[in-house]
Order: sequence, then C-alpha cells, then structure tokens
Amino acid sequence: MVVSSYHTTYAPFGSVLSSTGSGQRTGYIGREADNETGLGNYGVRLYEPEYGRFMSVDVLWGEYEGWQAYQYALNAPLSFRDEGGKWVQAMNEAARDAIRNSVPAQFRSAIQFSESGVVLKEPLLAAARGQDVNSNVAILSRLVENDAVISVNVSEAFNYALDGKDRRAVFYRGETSYNEDDTKFNPAFTLIPVREPEAEKAAGVQIAFSKSGKIEVYIASHTRLLTPLSKGQLAAHELFSHVRRYLLWKIGKASGFWHTDPGTDKAATKAEESAVKIN
Repeated sequence: MVVSSYHTTYAPFGSVLSSTGSGQRTGYIGREADNETGLGNYGVRLYEPEYGRFMSVDVLWGEYEGWQAYQYALNAPLSFRDEGGKWVQAMNEAARDAIRNSVPAQFRSAIQFSESGVVLKEPLLAAARGQDVNSNVAILSRLVENDAVISVNVSEAFNYALDGKDRRAVFYRGETSYNEDDTKFNPAFTLIPVREPEAEKAAGVQIAFSKSGKIEVYIASHTRLLTPLSKGQLAAHELFSHVRRYLLWKIGKASGFWHTDPGTDKAATKAEESAVKIN
C-alpha cells in the first residue's frame, strides 16, 4: 500500500510558496480551490490568493466603512481570516444585549455590532482563539461564520408558518385577552428557515419555520414574568443549542435539534450555565 503525504507552505494572503505531494482536497485556511480557475471557493465568494482579493463585492461592504469592497480579512491575514460566511444579526437593541449576555462576562467586549446589528466577526474570532471549542464564545464565533443568516429579536410576538398556514405567536404572560387565533409561546423560540419534512419525520411533530427564509430567534421582552432565566440565558439556549444543532443536523452531524432530542437539552443546560444571569 502506498501512503501519500503532502505539505504546502503559503504566503500570508494564501499564494503557494512551496508544495510537496498530491491528493489534498483543502488548502489555505482549510478551503477548497476551484480546479478550473485556481480560485479559492469560500462559499459566498471566490478568492484570488495571488492578489489577496475576492473576485466579487463583499455583501457586507456597507458594514465596513473605510474598507475596500474586495479586501480579504481587513488586509491583516496574519491576525484575521475570512471564510466567506454570512452573519448573526440583532434586530433591536434588546437583542444586542441578549447576544452579549449569552457569553461569559469576560467576553462581552468582543461582541461588537455594525450599525445594522450584524455581529462583527474579527473581534469575536480573536476572543474565541484558544477557548474550549464547546464554550459559548467559540460556538458563537462559528455561528457568525456559517453560510446562513441568523436574526435575533426580543419582542412580544412573532409571525411564523406551520402546516401551510401563516400564523402569529404571542409570548404568553397569563392574560386571556389575546386573539384566539394567536398561539401562545413561553418564553423563547427558534424558527428554522424552511419546512424540513425529514426533521419533522424524525421528531414526530410539525416544526414551525420562518417566513423570511432566515433562521430566526425570538426572545420574550418580558422574561421576568415568564421564567427565572435571563434574556442572555435564553439567547444561549436558542443559539448554542437549537440553532447550532440545526446547522449540525443539516450536515448530518446531529440527530436533531428539538427538545425530544437528549443532546439538545444537555447542550442547552451547559450554555445557560455559562451565560450572564441578568435580565
């Protein structure tokens, strides 16, 4: 049996300095290269390592004032890397606080936002380096690099789809004055982006999904009336258990993301214990 081995040395922006062996699928920062063009396939965009530039405009260009639209890793490849992911976005100020408080207090300063509420990747990735891969801050850093859009909102109600119908959910506070067509939820919820028949088959129940095509996390604005958990703990529960496990389930690395799946509740408990316990 012949065992192939290979080794490649890269310049800071990813051009190849030397290479031995063959057969490797991935290269610079663990991404695959397009065989026909030699460009790096970074998911959302293609990357030209010889010039250290992407080949199309950054979809988040407007969030990085003063930076060129084709730049890679803020022109600092020794400190940062850009894997082409999308974003985690706080839809209001209360949601920004919930995301900050979903990680232990010493990491809160690394949770920074653009004007539109998008979590900035670079300071978060820097904070996550060297941390346990299953810690809240490390999981959040991976969420901001995934290929989906995750929106987080603190509100009293939200809209969703289920069984082919548009519905409205209200975070229940005990009153009886809600419209009878409203569904009462308590006290946080995650909507997956589209209907997933395979997930419903595994769970044995129908699963609510968003009307926007995004992963949506909703947290009750009046949590003190509903639960002893803080908004930060609820954000940790939804983001680091359900959203994380949904993304893992999509690539076949988790059995499910609903509460009947034992791994979900175990992960949720650990995430909640690590979050900031203040409302």
